[in-house]
Amino acid sequence: MFWRCREEQFWTAFATVVPENNAMQRLEEKLSVTNLHHLVDVCREAEIGLLNAASRSQKPGLKKFLGGEALQHSLFIVELQLELRKLGEPAKVGTSNVSLPGWKQLSPTQMLPLASSSDEAVLRLCEEGGRSVLTEYSRTLHESLPTDVVQLVERQHSDLQLAHDRLQQIQILLQNGDLLTSPMSSARKPL
Repeated sequence: MFWRCREEQFWTAFATVVPENNAMQRLEEKLSVTNLHHLVDVCREAEIGLLNAASRSQKPGLKKFLGGEALQHSLFIVELQLELRKLGEPAKVGTSNVSLPGWKQLSPTQMLPLASSSDEAVLRLCEEGGRSVLTEYSRTLHESLPTDVVQLVERQHSDLQLAHDRLQQIQILLQNGDLLTSPMSSARKPL
């Protein structure tokens, strides 16, 4: 009798804990979805900013570099949207209100004055925008995310950090007058 009573207490307690665990899991999934939607919007903002920067650049090599970085952000969006689909969510853009420093100044509605539309000014804004994207990724990595999502966000963050470092190298080359016309390679050839 004693064991039967204990067993009933166990199952009663278990039945009350399981719904709480399911609710917690749903809350974590909802938070993951919100964070993924936010990163999609961050990458979209960066992609548009990079395309605008490429269109304003006067050096063909720099145009190619910025266009390639915009393409990379586009691929990140696709990867993030695939994760959203795995969680049963529609992969939509524009769910969070994102306006990142650097990228918003490159938008056509905030045209740079002709004098500050130089490659140096464009690169400065791209560097600021890249820093903003890295900050958003770092913030997201401190959130509760499923393991496979964390791995994706960490990889993208690492790729973004490398691109940001390349952008800073290009800025230095441009400031030193070493930037010519060909795209930058891993051997640090001038543009």
